Amino acid sequence: MSQVTVGTPPSRQPADADLYRYGWRLVERTLPDGKIDYDRLPLTLEDLLHPQDGDVMPQNSVHDEDLLYLFGVAKKQVAGDPMALVLCDVLVDWDVPGLRHHSPDLSVIFGVRRPQQPRMSFDVAAEGARPKLLIEVVSPNYRNNDVVTKVEHYHRARVPLYVIVDREQVEGPVKLIGYRYAPQEYEEMPLDAQGRLWLEPLGLWLGTRGNRVVCYDGVTGQEIGGRCVACEANRKPTDLLSDWKEEWPTMIDLHSAAESLTIHLPADLVAEFRRLASGKAPPHRRSGAGSMPGVYTTLHLGMLL
Repeated sequence: MSQVTVGTPPSRQPADADLYRYGWRLVERTLPDGKIDYDRLPLTLEDLLHPQDGDVMPQNSVHDEDLLYLFGVAKKQVAGDPMALVLCDVLVDWDVPGLRHHSPDLSVIFGVRRPQQPRMSFDVAAEGARPKLLIEVVSPNYRNNDVVTKVEHYHRARVPLYVIVDREQVEGPVKLIGYRYAPQEYEEMPLDAQGRLWLEPLGLWLGTRGNRVVCYDGVTGQEIGGRCVACEANRKPTDLLSDWKEEWPTMIDLHSAAESLTIHLPADLVAEFRRLASGKAPPHRRSGAGSMPGVYTTLHLGMLL
């Protein structure tokens, strides 16, 4: 039987760090003695446009927090549509000759016959539906792909609405860019007086606050909650718990996500979740006690269900 080994990881020397700045891909190689080895090959911007399963593409916490927030809000907004599907970083195979697949940060699709079906990819031709809205949250290292190349590619794919959460640097500032489909080329969408974009498929306004994105209900104008707890660590655990108990059922299918979703919560909030799950009485807390600053617990949601 063949033996399998893994090639030496890239070193952290400056030259190697630059070589692997876009990430890497493991490529199988058979050695003369029959053993299987894996070479770690650096990715290019072209590779990032059309990723393969298993590609490692480093991201940053700002990107991830915005994306998780937008994913949760989008799921909440389409919860009443039994044929709506929201995908996060899932391959989309187009029905356009010569246009290869992409993996948008967020895809919102309507008219899907089996939206609850697990998917490793979404085949536009086979499904008979195409994304109504694509959102890319820019990582500065890969920015050119999102703000230049994908504008042309997504127009060729006839995506009605393409939105970019743009940052030239991780620390900001953040800029919103929206494109609406027109036959010849995308038309850039104007921002409203408050610097927001109207996302018609989701019925909400997309805005910014500081270096983060914020969504507002299109009818009431109220801010839509759902930002991950790690982003709101300064709030009281009791307030967070109340918000999340209301929002989680419509934002995330907890039972399907429990085995794979890992989150970071203030330690005393984790204790409160576990207490509620077990039915135990609340512990005595001295007056004025709250979250311990900087104390977090990492857990899988399955531990709470």
